[in-house]
Amino acid sequence: MMQLLTPTDVLTRTARALALGKPDVLQETLAAQALRRAVSALAPCSRADALRFAREPLVGVIDKDGEWYDAILDALIAYGDVLEVTPQDDDAWRTGRLVLRPAPPSFVRRSNGDLIILGVAGDQPTALLGDLAAQVQHQGSLRSLRQPMATGVIDHLKALGLVELPETAWLRAPVSTTAKSYSDSSCGELSKTPLATAPVDGLTLIDPEGPVTFYTGRWRPPATNDTGIFVARRQQLFGLRPWCLVELERGAPRRLYDLLPTDGRERPCDLAWRIQAAFDATANRPQQVRPSVSGEVVELAFFSPLPAFAERRLAVKGEKSYRAGCLFAYTVPAAAVADELAALSEKLWLIEAQ
Repeated sequence: MMQLLTPTDVLTRTARALALGKPDVLQETLAAQALRRAVSALAPCSRADALRFAREPLVGVIDKDGEWYDAILDALIAYGDVLEVTPQDDDAWRTGRLVLRPAPPSFVRRSNGDLIILGVAGDQPTALLGDLAAQVQHQGSLRSLRQPMATGVIDHLKALGLVELPETAWLRAPVSTTAKSYSDSSCGELSKTPLATAPVDGLTLIDPEGPVTFYTGRWRPPATNDTGIFVARRQQLFGLRPWCLVELERGAPRRLYDLLPTDGRERPCDLAWRIQAAFDATANRPQQVRPSVSGEVVELAFFSPLPAFAERRLAVKGEKSYRAGCLFAYTVPAAAVADELAALSEKLWLIEAQ
């Protein structure tokens, strides 16, 4: 017998099929789990293939555009559920300069006793079973077990094949340096590239004079009076627009250096955002974080994207949210604020907004 399902019915059944437990999960949580399954089924695959695989079955049920799904995939990569890496020589096919692969199931202990669950469980929707799977809390793309009381939970997770990652290994924070030193080393890589011999299609750059509290408003095409080195993105025939450093002379590209993933799994966007933070700090216009105290917690509002290492560090102690007036925010315990602000200043040269 055929049955007519409402969009809510479809969401409920899809959530159950993806082992999300509760039928009233947020759309972002469902989309994140669908993307984990897509990467597991298709790997090694391009971002476009994974996004299409996850999104197309949900058209008409989740009314969101491609950028929304793309942001969720970015979060999965930042936290470590999905790896964005260069292809291997023995890959059966090539899908571009970067491919997606599922990270193995693992977990990280948070400072408050919670466990962050990471990775993709191969052929199964989740590596957790039974009551343990039902206890998983979903906050958008992040999964956690909230202060599990049973003393055997850690051993049980390990018996299920999850590997415990030390916090330092998961954070993979870069070496501390000054903004000037990091800026100079990045520009040094650009100086080694040959002079450009052809126009660069679809080039957009971050305006160094644009307000550091309005990230999206800083992006623009090159102008005829632009001379210097800029963080930029360019057009290519297939796939996402690459991140790059470009040297301009009166608006015309002189040198171009594409940013590529590092051995520390820093994505091109991670490198670009840190380089721009160094540029801003060196120009005495550092990027900002705005703390707001509310009882025993503090909300840290950010106005520019953070590299994955900074997002992971904040996720250990805080909860991410979105609200008007900033790009996103993390709510952290008041006792942890001083350490987090110090780390943001040390690694990204951020200052507190007045």
